[in-house]
Amino acid sequence: MEIFLIISGVICAILGIIGCVLPALPGPPLSYTALLLLHFSGREPVFNKDFLVILAIITLLVSLGDYFLPIIGAKKYGTSRYGIWGAIIGMIIGIFFLPPLGMIIGLFMGAILGEMIAGKENPGL
Repeated sequence: MEIFLIISGVICAILGIIGCVLPALPGPPLSYTALLLLHFSGREPVFNKDFLVILAIITLLVSLGDYFLPIIGAKKYGTSRYGIWGAIIGMIIGIFFLPPLGMIIGLFMGAILGEMIAGKENPGL
């Protein structure tokens, strides 16, 4: 059982690191899951409860910020729904064609195209 938890923890840690780059994978929750799996893999607890609770709160706050701050920022600067959806779709397409740089280029190109569809004359300027 210990070997299974260790292997699962290492896999979650690797996926968590990949999740820092790919938006499709939730990096912080996967990394925290890896921490928990490795914590419970031994006979003695590796971390104390306070440490695990503090990291759980930090993981929750980082995950919520990761999803909501870009939307709040986009709305603050007057981005339309088309621009937001264009950025999301462009980023996903960019991942497949020129990773990881394509993700950033696709995000900007998708946002500009989305704003042009929405009817803005000078999107991104």
